[in-house]
Amino acid sequence: MRKSDSSIITIVGMRGCGKSTLTSRLSANPRFARKVVFDIVEEWKGTHQASTFEQFAGIWRETFYQPNYTIVIRYAFGIPADQIIELQTQICKLVYLTGRESGIETCIIFEEAQFYFPNHGLHPNNLHMLTTGRHAHINIIANTQRPASISKLLISQSAEIYMGQLYEMNDMKYLYDTVGDLALEARNLKPLEFLYYPVGYPEEIKLIEI
Repeated sequence: MRKSDSSIITIVGMRGCGKSTLTSRLSANPRFARKVVFDIVEEWKGTHQASTFEQFAGIWRETFYQPNYTIVIRYAFGIPADQIIELQTQICKLVYLTGRESGIETCIIFEEAQFYFPNHGLHPNNLHMLTTGRHAHINIIANTQRPASISKLLISQSAEIYMGQLYEMNDMKYLYDTVGDLALEARNLKPLEFLYYPVGYPEEIKLIEI
């Protein structure tokens, strides 16, 4: 697949279409060897795990200069949504500041990105990360089963979009502004099939199967 200078990959598709599997495979790229995963679905196994900012900061100090790591962020059962966002933005601010100073790349993975990048009420830290994260050497892989619920900023800043099976018309209409008629083809996809769209390069659109 075409290498891009941009650092955001977005994966959309209904539940069970293979988003997490594709996310995992894409994150195996050596460029993404240093990973922080916001694992709201509790599917990731990492080298380290944290559920508070203090835990993360301690792990971060120990591992940041290592060539390979996966720090998985897990949430306490029943934690309110505003506390999830508070924890996530604190962690991402630390990653941002460290990356800007060091020049070392980090890949941040967001499972169910609608929780972090909602269509309304996007946290200022997340807005800043989406628009300037490349300056802090941050790569992002974000997936969602509800594309109509995510900020259009995430879509517009993406270099690559992988579109899996979708049935909701609202989701397809929402994606139409970015991918055009390609959005309507999502209904015909099978599980584990994705349309790969390198934004700005329509001639390179292709069907992939994972």
